[in-house]
Amino acid sequence: MSKNRSDMPTNPLFLNETAWFEILLRCDEKTLNSANLACHMMSNICSIPKFWIAKMRYEGKTDKFPPHLWMQFAHSHGHVPKEFVIRPHQDQGSNGEASTSAEPKEAEPLPCSFNFKRLYFGRGGYGTHPVHPMNQKITKEILEQQYGCKFQDGGHGLSIEIPPVFCDYSEETEVVFATSFGWCSRYIEIDLEKWGIDGWVLDYVRPQIVVTELCNCRQDCGAEYELYAMLMMNGESFDSNIVLPRTGKFDKRWEQWAGGKEWTKAEVKIEEYPIGMRKIGIYTRGKDTQFWAGHYGPKFTKPEISILLPNAISFHGECDFPDPDKKYRDPTRQNFHGYRPLNLRGPLGMMRRGRRGGFNPWGN
Repeated sequence: MSKNRSDMPTNPLFLNETAWFEILLRCDEKTLNSANLACHMMSNICSIPKFWIAKMRYEGKTDKFPPHLWMQFAHSHGHVPKEFVIRPHQDQGSNGEASTSAEPKEAEPLPCSFNFKRLYFGRGGYGTHPVHPMNQKITKEILEQQYGCKFQDGGHGLSIEIPPVFCDYSEETEVVFATSFGWCSRYIEIDLEKWGIDGWVLDYVRPQIVVTELCNCRQDCGAEYELYAMLMMNGESFDSNIVLPRTGKFDKRWEQWAGGKEWTKAEVKIEEYPIGMRKIGIYTRGKDTQFWAGHYGPKFTKPEISILLPNAISFHGECDFPDPDKKYRDPTRQNFHGYRPLNLRGPLGMMRRGRRGGFNPWGN
């Protein structure tokens, strides 16, 4: 067979960029990661927002998109106005100190662009998305290993019930967590940038962040339930004892024979928070009020997080919504920061003492 250059266009390796664009649209995530390293042409295709927008539309993932208004704004080369942008530091002299003669640098407008590739690979996105799945195949081990959940088992431990016992349920509440006579909890920490949210959005737009969950209890036993959420900077530790505008709490108590019929939508809204937030910690706990052996405590399921951009283009500056002085729900516990209970289910290497030890629910 002849091997002259006239044969090359019939070889799939020499298809044009338009053809490869359509082929890559139909590839799975693992193939896309490999294709990005295959050649310059494929790398170029995988680097343009147009491809990832088309990919999400092809796979029906448009619910991850930011609102159309904000997509239009970014597409038209919109910027965060310079009056909102952090001013760069002064130039430093040869001794490392700021030059006294140098004029302060003027901040430049910050380009607004959405990272659609990260949005595609992220577990969430803009709008409302489940924090983790609750289905017939889910186990605590899967939630620990694949989603980073950490569990604390009081009483007879936190269990998964299918379906919930002595409690009305529907299709969306068929798989639930059930608690016991001691505090049982689940904690999960979400990196919002890996979730698909851009840093400039968190810093200068400050979208409303809403955490929701469905909760109920058995008809024959009283129970109490609590949901906490806290926005954090990188390196900051969760502490449900702290009260700040960027924290929130929902609680509910049922007397005996008062629950079991209607599911309550627990909700925590966080709106006014300072610049630099990158993570959110979500902590749920519950127990029964009658100290009965077994799983007679509250039940909870379907945790969701919503990232809600404003309906009009608007921005916040560096000094908007600073943290006030910390307050504590229980002042007697304010010196317990960073302590991780030893019976917390999670990687052993993470169970350590110290102010930067991470998750600190302070629940017993």
